[in-house]
Amino acid sequence: DGDVEQGDENDNEITLQSDLLRPGRKMAIVTTASIPWFTGTSVNPLLRAAYLSRLTKTINSDHANGTEQMVTLVIPWLEMEEDRLELYGDKNNFTSP
Repeated sequence: DGDVEQGDENDNEITLQSDLLRPGRKMAIVTTASIPWFTGTSVNPLLRAAYLSRLTKTINSDHANGTEQMVTLVIPWLEMEEDRLELYGDKNNFTSP
């Protein structure tokens, strides 16, 4: 059969867990790559975090009840400086995360 199974009528319903507009929500975007690489894997999480951060400013200003939304971008960090120099080069070496 080439029939496509139809979803439940509640498939598009926003749940408590999926509601990005809920005040007090904490979000973390985790990536395995970051700038200085200019790949989709590094740029997309950065743009997603920036978009969500802007959205949370609006939500936080609309709900002055003390529960703020937060957005955190988690990026990889190499502890050893020689590893950072080898991977990023002299021009893109950072001394702290």
